[in-house]
Amino acid sequence: MAASAPASAATTGSLAPSGADLLQYGTSFALVIVLLVGLLWALKRLQGARGIGRQEKRLQVVESMALGARHKVALIRVDHREVLVGITATQIQTLASWSQPQGQGADAHAHFQASMAQARAAFEKGRD
Repeated sequence: MAASAPASAATTGSLAPSGADLLQYGTSFALVIVLLVGLLWALKRLQGARGIGRQEKRLQVVESMALGARHKVALIRVDHREVLVGITATQIQTLASWSQPQGQGADAHAHFQASMAQARAAFEKGRD
């Protein structure tokens, strides 16, 4: 019986990982994590990149603004046309549209302000 006790202690002691094994496991784990993060970063970059021959999206939501709990105004670009739409819980209505996207000047700002006032009036009228 006494002879079997030291033999079992020797076999269980050899199953415990040494410091070098733990270092190798930790390094391998860190390498896998770095590779996963690098792969995710690369996929994200490729997803945003435009490939050769890839078409531009025809429909884009340029901006949207909430007017109330269930009312919203959105500026949508379709090809080379911008459309201002009013959105409620039950309908979507075109408020204004432009054949070319508006510039960044003061004239465009005044035109947008007028369209927003028109949109707000349409929504207030729809509430009544």
